[in-house]
Amino acid sequence: MTEKAEQPAGLEWLAVGATVAFIYGGHHDERVREGVVDRIGKRDAVVTIEGREEKFNITHADRCGDTLWLHRRGRSSWDRGVHLAPADHPEVLAIKAARVRDDAAYEVSLAAEVFQRRRDAATAQILRDAVDAFLKLAGEG
Repeated sequence: MTEKAEQPAGLEWLAVGATVAFIYGGHHDERVREGVVDRIGKRDAVVTIEGREEKFNITHADRCGDTLWLHRRGRSSWDRGVHLAPADHPEVLAIKAARVRDDAAYEVSLAAEVFQRRRDAATAQILRDAVDAFLKLAGEG
């Protein structure tokens, strides 16, 4: 494994030491974790994500624009599997931004629930701050 294996066009982003995006979760609840490519063999790329090794077969890829994303199939009909993609790909950045917006919206819901119970100025301010943060992320504030 000292020599770099021949890779298909579209996998130029896959190099030893490169930071990559590990994409998992459902269609409407995708999440991204960053990982680092440890080694690339003739068949598999080995990536460390949060301290654990994950293997991806280089020949199992899906095209996303001009780039190939590695795909590992799920183990059941409900499991969509996972993707490995370049960390700076526009779709990866969009998934991360959507997650941040969803988290901010969740904070608004929590603050609203607390305000409904307490109905005081302090919780109203917390709710206002949560709404302002969400609107700022949504580009309306």
